[in-house]
Amino acid sequence: MPYKLNYKGTEENRFVRKIVRQASGCWLWSGSLDEKGYGYFRLAGPETTAKNVRAHRWAWQRINGPVPAGLELDHKCRNRNCVRPSHIEPVTHLENMRRGRWAMTTHCVNGHPLSGDNLRVDRRRGQRCCRACEKLRVRKHHSKHKV
Repeated sequence: MPYKLNYKGTEENRFVRKIVRQASGCWLWSGSLDEKGYGYFRLAGPETTAKNVRAHRWAWQRINGPVPAGLELDHKCRNRNCVRPSHIEPVTHLENMRRGRWAMTTHCVNGHPLSGDNLRVDRRRGQRCCRACEKLRVRKHHSKHKV
């Protein structure tokens, strides 16, 4: 069966039609969003090669080229459905976490402060850990496994 192009115009034209410019400077994606709130854009092609890509990623790469190895794209504006390339920059995963939800979390799920001596940063996983909760977990584990 021959492939029929379902989209009108170039990818750039289709992409730009999905942008809503805001007074804040953000370019919001009016197309489909994934479960995390990121916009996604369908690249045209035969059914076997057509695929969805994150809209902000497509926009950034269109202007800047491939994302450097070991880095990920971060929304400086903290708006996940913003596709304005100047609002996006490549950073390490740790930096992305530091800027995002990490920066807003002040206490662990058990209410201990995530600061000072009670804070341990697991750089391998890109997570902040509560030392008080870790101590409780270790004590509980040892008490269960005493002989």
